[in-house]
Amino acid sequence: MDAAGPRKTVCIEGTSKASEAFGMIMRVEKIGWKEARRVEIRKDVDHDLLMIWRGLQSTEANPHRKAWFLDLNCHTMAYASIHEYKGAAFMTKTSYDERYEWFSPGIYLTSVAIRDLFDGQETSRIDFLTAIPFMRA
Repeated sequence: MDAAGPRKTVCIEGTSKASEAFGMIMRVEKIGWKEARRVEIRKDVDHDLLMIWRGLQSTEANPHRKAWFLDLNCHTMAYASIHEYKGAAFMTKTSYDERYEWFSPGIYLTSVAIRDLFDGQETSRIDFLTAIPFMRA
């Protein structure tokens, strides 16, 4: 990845920056690997993403939401959305610009987010929200 150019990761968190983070997420979604599938099934937007991002905030639990972004050559090309609640971090959504698939930006960014979460010492468990056996919490 170093040969591709300068990269940086950024974490945006908190209610005051939620619309900024969501706008960045939507820009990645439009260039992401899932966009072709949405066009194929004639969906303008990922309704699960909207429900997760907006819906969880209106619950009594009100989890803390964070979004990590990966920039390469000043181009935001991946995101990882995470909700924290009672010491657990839930990996709710991730996507990336499919032009950069060759260096697994989703895996890279997820690794950075996990490191940051554990370094912060508020998270003691990661839940990938999947039934895949090797990824279950």
